Amino acid sequence: MTNFVSGVTHHICIDIQGALKRSDKWLDGILQDAETGRELSPKEVRHLLRKQQEKGLSFFSGCNNMDSTGRCAGHPPEEESSAQA
Repeated sequence: MTNFVSGVTHHICIDIQGALKRSDKWLDGILQDAETGRELSPKEVRHLLRKQQEKGLSFFSGCNNMDSTGRCAGHPPEEESSAQA
């Protein structure tokens, strides 16, 4: 989601504890392998989310700029990023 005033983009996130309570049908294909694009099985999703929980995270965003809970901390607009480089 992009804030149209600041231009900062935030990824959505999943509440890990809530997702682990969901059915396999709900979890089936909710996440994809970042390299191959293959949809993860419910078993793989549960494994990944439990690993994140073990790291102390409450949320999973799949992003490279997370806060201490696992939520996306935001990404500045591309124009600002390249202008600062």
